[in-house]
Amino acid sequence: MKLSKEDKEFLKTYNADEYKHPSVTVDMLIFTVEDGQLKLMLIKRKNPPYKDCWAIPGGFVEIDESIKMAAMRELREETGILCGTALEQLGAYGEVNRDPRTRVISIAYIALISPATFSYEMIAGDDAKEVKLFEVYLDDELYFDDEIDLAFDHAQIIKDGINRLREKLKYTDIAFELLDKDSFTVRDLHRVYQAISGKSILITNFRRTFENTYLKNGKVKETGEFSRRYQRPAKLYKLVEE
Repeated sequence: MKLSKEDKEFLKTYNADEYKHPSVTVDMLIFTVEDGQLKLMLIKRKNPPYKDCWAIPGGFVEIDESIKMAAMRELREETGILCGTALEQLGAYGEVNRDPRTRVISIAYIALISPATFSYEMIAGDDAKEVKLFEVYLDDELYFDDEIDLAFDHAQIIKDGINRLREKLKYTDIAFELLDKDSFTVRDLHRVYQAISGKSILITNFRRTFENTYLKNGKVKETGEFSRRYQRPAKLYKLVEE
């Protein structure tokens, strides 16, 4: 929409410095499932505040970039990971004292990507002293496979991120993002579902659900080949492109 003549006259005298402005940051939750476990990428902070504490990758939005571009840039600079198209906005976090430096509002993003991506791309840079994948669990509380101190309000953001993944598991095909879409078994998909949901699921029940939800309606089909990775040969399936 074009500015009116009145708008233009108003802007000539408008002084933005009359008002206090909060800073804006982005935080990126990058999840995967590996060896049947939900994992989250964290960085060890190189500088204060919370030096040497673990944190979600993130940083300040520059004045000439969009929030999404800032998220992509910070993720690349701190971890080496490129996953712009996979990033989905999770929410905004703006408690007044969430950052001891100044008033900061953060926009959090979330992505679920293949574990193969981390093996050749993940490298610490910029404000990150170290970057690492942690096994993460959420019951009533948040747990990691190692005792770590989390910076800022990142524990709450991580909880919200895991709950978002669990909700998406119910109404999307997000689990397939972690599989070879042309060659997977029911057990492969079962392990992803268990890892994200945080629940033990009987394979017999899951197989029945798989057949009713994916096989009968044509979302997946058999490849005619078998996997030998498990105790018994397992049928291989592929996702049918719409």
